[in-house]
Formats: sequence, structure tokens, C-alpha cells
Amino acid sequence: MKTTTCLHLLLTSLLACTAHAGSLEVATAPDAPKPGCSVLREEAFRHYVEDFNKYDTELYKCHIPNVEAWEFLKDNISLLECPDEDIQRTYYFRWWTFRKHINTTARARVCMCSPMERKSPSQPRLSA
Repeated sequence: MKTTTCLHLLLTSLLACTAHAGSLEVATAPDAPKPGCSVLREEAFRHYVEDFNKYDTELYKCHIPNVEAWEFLKDNISLLECPDEDIQRTYYFRWWTFRKHINTTARARVCMCSPMERKSPSQPRLSA
């Protein structure tokens, strides 16, 4: 499948379907997919997070630890299915990594995009 075809299908699906209070409303786009044909299953993508978790030693504990990563990601990101396996794996890896930078404050859950601080002098430096 060509990238343009993949993009066209993605855009057509986005224009044709709108998630609304747990149901699926279908707009009247001429080449819109039929309801139920383009819904992605969450479990089909779980293996990415399990693989990332398997190879991560989790030196620095974060607000959403690896054991909770899949539950958090499936509830908070858009699913992506693409014919290019490298793009698909990279997409899920970036979200998996981004979640490691989410922290909580007294008021809210926020993203901290600064380098992680060392907890003790014996831990390696992450920034110069």
C-alpha cells in the first residue's frame, strides 16, 4: 500500500467517523468506510509496550511505571496502524518514552521535559 493511500484512508476515516459518548457516528462521506470496518483493536498493539518494558531496566522510577504503561497508553493515545512496521513501532516507542516524563504536582499531572535528576552521586550523569 502506498503512503498516500494509507494517508488517504486515515483522513477518510477521521472525517467519516466521530467518537461520541461511546458510540460511533458516521458522517456522509462518499467513500467512507462502513461502520465496524476501520476500528482498531487495542490488544493488537499491546506487544509493543511489552517489548519496550522487557528491555528497560527502569533506573529512574516515574509517575507511570512500566507495569502500568499499557493501561495508561491505551486510555490516552490514538492508535496507529500503518503498513510500515518501523513507523508504527517508532510511534508507540515515542509515546511509551514520553509517558516517562509525566509527573504530578500538587495541582495536576504535567509533563516535565527536562533531564531527570540524579538521586545519588553514584548514579551516572545524564546531561553534561
